[in-house]
Amino acid sequence: MFRQSSIFDEIKEEDKKIYLDIFAISFFDKKRKKLRLTTLDWHSNPKNVTISCKKDFLDKYPEGTIFKLDTKIVRPVNHRARYFIPRFSREIIVAIEFFHHNASLLNKKK
Repeated sequence: MFRQSSIFDEIKEEDKKIYLDIFAISFFDKKRKKLRLTTLDWHSNPKNVTISCKKDFLDKYPEGTIFKLDTKIVRPVNHRARYFIPRFSREIIVAIEFFHHNASLLNKKK
């Protein structure tokens, strides 16, 4: 059986400063009752990894908006799942590569 390699499998535990330029999509987390980001299932992106992001930033855009951001891997010591944080919050941008998708979402919101 083929097993897809994960970026988390390839990075050594002692290397704490790995940054990845990734695409993420916003979704409504019913459990937390707010918009959140997760990696987009697209090309070389790690799949289904949560990205910590400020709520007030995400509230400006409709659910399903695709963003491009530089992220850092966070490895919690309490054995929770690994996740990403933006390297710089001000550098989270709407992905121009998905212009038509994002534009259609904004038109529906109006």
